[in-house]
Parts: sequence; structure tokens; C-alpha cells
Amino acid sequence: MTAHRTFSTEGDIAGLIAIDGKDTIYRDSKTPRLALRVAPTGRKTFIYVYRPPGESAPTKRKLKPRWPALTLKDARKQATAHTAELDRGANPLTAPPADMTLSDLIVKFKAAKDPATESIRILDNQIEPKFGKQRAGTIKTFQITEWHRAFAKAVKVRNASGKITGEKQVASPHAADKALDLLKSLLNFGMAQELIPFGRNPCVTVERNYTQSETERHHDWTDEEIARLAVKLNELENKAQIGEAACLTGINIRNKAGQIVEHYPSMWTVLAFRFLILTGVRKMEGLALEWDWIDERNNVIKWPKPNDTNKRKPERPITGPLASLIARLRAMRVVGCPYMFVGADRRSHLQEIDHVWDRIRHELGFYRVVNGARMYARVHDLRHFYGDEAGDANLNTKQIQALMGHSTERMSARYSKLRRAKKAEIGEIVAGNIERKFKVVS
Repeated sequence: MTAHRTFSTEGDIAGLIAIDGKDTIYRDSKTPRLALRVAPTGRKTFIYVYRPPGESAPTKRKLKPRWPALTLKDARKQATAHTAELDRGANPLTAPPADMTLSDLIVKFKAAKDPATESIRILDNQIEPKFGKQRAGTIKTFQITEWHRAFAKAVKVRNASGKITGEKQVASPHAADKALDLLKSLLNFGMAQELIPFGRNPCVTVERNYTQSETERHHDWTDEEIARLAVKLNELENKAQIGEAACLTGINIRNKAGQIVEHYPSMWTVLAFRFLILTGVRKMEGLALEWDWIDERNNVIKWPKPNDTNKRKPERPITGPLASLIARLRAMRVVGCPYMFVGADRRSHLQEIDHVWDRIRHELGFYRVVNGARMYARVHDLRHFYGDEAGDANLNTKQIQALMGHSTERMSARYSKLRRAKKAEIGEIVAGNIERKFKVVS
């Protein structure tokens, strides 16, 4: 019966056969629009079933390569990307133009992947101006190498007190590596979707400025840094209150030369930092938090399941400190706005807090030195701080995975290791025990 022609695992697929000697369609019970065509010869091909915009008849298109070269997991990723593009009104499987430029590829990449704001900035300001008019399949390694070596970005110039006084272009090896990684992902996407000729990605042999392990390593917070951050957040809260009283929230105060000498953040921005520290959630998970996601009966915050099926649905217990923070935010709640952290228009959620964090990390010197270059702590490193504290609390990998919402235990394993300060504390205990035993012997 057709109603039973479904599958959900790789094991199910291995056992599927053609019925009555004819091509048979089986549908994925977990992924909409994804199906599998089984031929009488035993050949199995994933297909994406959809209705193109403006057309009435459904269309079936093959996903390549065939199973088992294309795994169920990868087929589901392709189907999810196609559905995202279809929801935006585009036909995800139209034939690519004969001369697809990188600009054309970027448009499709944005529609399918919905990249983060920072990635969009790199695509629009760094990658597209350099390679946008060139055919995507003709970009050479030497061109990418030259662009990568000459990569520069605008940075803010600060005076001795940490105030922004201007802007200049400087070499940025870390930003160059991020742009290189994004370009590599963009070209891989084009080849996977058969938008550009399949072959060796020209980014593969471009030498990065830092190794992958160096760029992935998170900021190692010290107790002294956290103490200074706590003092700074108290100072910013006082400044936010002054700004609100004088109607200066979000306004830059400049001197006669036009240089910024003072900035008053909104109270929502300051409390957003406190929320991220107490919960360890990702930045946009915190900023886009809605009041309806607070389950007061079970005393937890439940986020809806993310579009990316690889991510687990975040959930945080409402602890005592978090309950106090939520109470403060509830007192500031804007009528008609569903969000906990309110944006400037009082209708949408707070969009960005990096500009305030940039001031904090430079003023307090939150950075580490890699290959002679300073790598400053990011907002995301507050999440790593939360994970480090979970590891120091002797939680095992499974517990950390559940708490952090990681998709795999491997992602949580980094936090199960003791931090330097904790190792030093334990080392002192061990050394003290050894010393006492030697004294007994002597």
C-alpha cells in the first residue's frame, strides 16, 4: 500500500525494493519533499518533489550522486536547503545560467544557507567586489592567494583612554582566514548544487595565516578578567540609566573634530550581556528571545527547534540569578513587543551588541597573542566561559552536551577538560601532599 511506502533510516533504504517490477517512490517520513526512487534493477536515487512557483503540477528532480554515495543525512541537508529557497519564492532546482558569475552564486548561497550577519558583510564587502563579475568556475588559486595576502579591513583608532578617534585600513590575517573559509564554502556549495563545474576547490591549496586549531581555540577566561568584566557591566548600567534620563540612549557624543568621545548604551544591551553570561546560549538565541518561550510552570526557557536539524533545541533552567534578571526585564517590557530584548524601534528584537562589546574588550584588554597578532575575545566567547564553568563543575560530556545544546559529544568534549586555573589549584594540592610525605620520610 502507498501509505506504507516510507523510510526514515539508512537501514530502511537498504531493504527497499521495486514493487511489481516498476519504479517505486518511497517518501522520507522525517523530511518534507524528500523521496527515494527504487528502480527494478535495484538502483536507488533520491528525488526532491516540489511545486515550482507559479506552476500547478509537481516536479521531481534527482539529487546527485545516487545512494549510497549520497547518504541520507546529506540528502536531507540538500532537501532542507531547497525548501528554504522555495519558501523565499525561488525555484531551487532551475538550470544554472550558462555563465554563472560569483555574484549569481552568492545570491543562491544566501537564499539556501541564510548566513549570519557577519558572513553577509564579508560576502558583500570583500568577496563580491573582488570576484563578483568573474565566472565562478574560472576563479584560480593564484587570484585567491593574492587577495588573501593583501586582505585588509577597517579598524577603529582609539586614544589612550579607549575612546574611538577615527578609522584606518590595516592588514588583518584573522579576518583574511575567515573570508577565505567563507569563499571555500561558497564554491563547495556551488559544486554540490551543480551550479558550477565540479572539481578541485581553488581555495584548498591557499595557505592560511593561522591553523584551524588556532582560530577555533576559544578565549581562556581568567577569574581576574571576569571580575573586571563584572565591574564594567555595573559601570555600563549606570551609564545606560544616565543616557535614558537625558534621552541620549544609543547616541554618540562627539567632540569638535567629530570624534566619538562618549556613547550611552541601552539598558537592554547591557542586560543582554548578563543574560548570555548566565545562560551560555548563542548570541542571536538570546537577542531574539520571546516572552512566550518562558515556561513558568516548569521553570525553564524553551527555544523553538532551529531550522538547522543538526542543532539541538536549546533549553535553560531558570536559576535564581536568571530569575532576578528576568524580573528586571519584565519590569522594562514594552507593550505590544513580543521580545525580551527590545530594539531601537520598540517593535523588533535587539539586533546587535557587538559595537558595545568591541569597546569593552579593547578597554579591558581581553585578547590573546597568536603568532604575534592579538586575537580579541568575541561575544561568542561568553558561551565558552559558560561551558568552561560547566566543565569545572565536574559535569560529564553527556551532561554538558544536554546543557549547551550541542549536536555531538565531540563539541562538548572541549569543556570536559579542566581549565588552567583549576589545573593549578589541583596541582598545588598534589604538590602539597607529595611535600608532606617527603617530610615524613626525612
